[in-house]
Amino acid sequence: MYLEFDFSGTPILPFFLNLLPGCGVSYVGQSTASNHETLIGDLPMPSEEQTMSPTISIQKSALIAPLPWWLIMIVALGAALMAAGALIALLHPAMLVSPRDQINGAVRVYAGYLVSRNLALAIMLLAALSGRVREQLRILVILTAFIQLLDAGMDAFAGRWTLVPGVLLLAIAFFITAAWLSRTAAPLQNS
Repeated sequence: MYLEFDFSGTPILPFFLNLLPGCGVSYVGQSTASNHETLIGDLPMPSEEQTMSPTISIQKSALIAPLPWWLIMIVALGAALMAAGALIALLHPAMLVSPRDQINGAVRVYAGYLVSRNLALAIMLLAALSGRVREQLRILVILTAFIQLLDAGMDAFAGRWTLVPGVLLLAIAFFITAAWLSRTAAPLQNS
């Protein structure tokens, strides 16, 4: 089921709405001269000779539905922990290694990669969560769960056994979140 809105105004808003999942913009109206169209991305824009007004269609299943509180808490906590790990790696990388290990240029390079990875994931998790974009959130949650699982494996391999249970618990919580998001995803429709 689609909800349709008539929109007349600047062509920039329909262009950005067309990028949202479940939304589409189509033009309806009569052409006064030719069928020439100008393209912005994949969105046809009427030329000056045409008198068309855009119609915005929003799929009903794409409307924002509330997420359960526990899911919001798990994703927010995971994003906060990822961001905290990034800040630790950026500001004090010596906290990532044992006290007897020396911090040199190579360690700082790899700490920089950790900063990039963790900050990117934290920002994208929070963006998908705040936008209630379930499919992207599900994919990011699965990615974060596998990263946590691999981090737990690396911690076990390095003998940092005190970190393994917490990292595994976070991975399991993210897998449960991904499973819930998969079960509540809207079914694909053939059109």
